[in-house]
Amino acid sequence: MIEERTATADEMVLAFLQAEIDSPRFGPTLLHYLAQLKSDRVTLIDNCALDNAEQNRIRAELLGWVRGYQANKWLFTGFPHDVRWRRLQIEREELTNFRYANEPSLLEVSDGSRRVTDGARNFEAGKISPDFSERVRGVTERIRSKKQFPDLIAVDAGDKTYVLVEGHTRATAYTLTKPAYPIMVLVGSSPLIQQWAFF
Repeated sequence: MIEERTATADEMVLAFLQAEIDSPRFGPTLLHYLAQLKSDRVTLIDNCALDNAEQNRIRAELLGWVRGYQANKWLFTGFPHDVRWRRLQIEREELTNFRYANEPSLLEVSDGSRRVTDGARNFEAGKISPDFSERVRGVTERIRSKKQFPDLIAVDAGDKTYVLVEGHTRATAYTLTKPAYPIMVLVGSSPLIQQWAFF
């Protein structure tokens, strides 16, 4: 594990949106709100400017509308406002230290352990839901064809363990393949992180 540098909440928001804009589950909703904002994905997400305060504000608002960011609801229920971010480079083997968010479908994927490696093992054994399995299979194929993805997003749980906020499918797929590039993770830390509903 290599600590690359400090990061910003704006980088986290952008990585989150970049990961979900093409998602069958969240992409259509994101595109709907982008249209309401009279913006487009190329300007705001694909080829954006992190030094543009107005773009950063709009992206945070967009993530709030879709996922509850800075609104204390949905995925971000109880998520602290004082999170400090840093960017890590990890090896595939270090995903043994990563846990899924504490959410019922992810508990089922991992037989209750929340360990990403258990989810990958259950995928290989054909023991996970068809929906999750199909998503993992699709991402695994793209990783093997050397497609790069946005950074995973996690929070620091202490004791060298991390809880995923975004990127559960990708993390599972990474454990099943050997990516041709480093795995990057944006990790958030806060003394109040255990207040997050999905910690």
